Amino acid sequence: QPFSPSAAAAGARALKAAALDILSALGAQEEATLAAAFADATCMSETMAALEALGASGAAAFDDALATFEAKWRDMPLVIDKWFAVQAAAPRQDALERARRLRSRGDFELRNPNRVRALGAAFAMRNPRAFHAADGAGYKFLAELAADIDPINPALAARLLTPFENWKRFDTARQTHARAALQPLADTPKLSKNAREMVERT
Repeated sequence: QPFSPSAAAAGARALKAAALDILSALGAQEEATLAAAFADATCMSETMAALEALGASGAAAFDDALATFEAKWRDMPLVIDKWFAVQAAAPRQDALERARRLRSRGDFELRNPNRVRALGAAFAMRNPRAFHAADGAGYKFLAELAADIDPINPALAARLLTPFENWKRFDTARQTHARAALQPLADTPKLSKNAREMVERT
């Protein structure tokens, strides 16, 4: 339907987003439905709901949709932040590899807190499958990002480390990996007061 700001229309969009999320659990078999929802979206909330569902489904059409989205919105940084976040949050097998590629892009700027949050916070807080990977690579990725941002934005670095607060509840192997990821931060002489407080508390 044409976009409407009414409460009823907003409710319908929320219902559609929930339906797409459920369909994504069926995997690539619903690729055509999810891709059509993306192509037919009439507003940003519909677009993001379909894009998130494509990411969660594991469908190959996710990459085509990402390319379309980037081409359309490349000149609007706040919208491209959503593009970063939806990839970082997608629970796909290559999630960490995608996160690393995003971090190495020329438009990923450590001095842009929105962009850093779009990648780091989305990865750690919305993608537990990747963040809690059994080999500890997700923990290392976040800790290294926090270490790099700390000299520039200590408050943001501390916030990025909050997903580590419950590391002692993890299984033994993950506890070991989490501690190993945090130890270099604890050993950094010039670590900011904000980040050090977080590291020592955890």
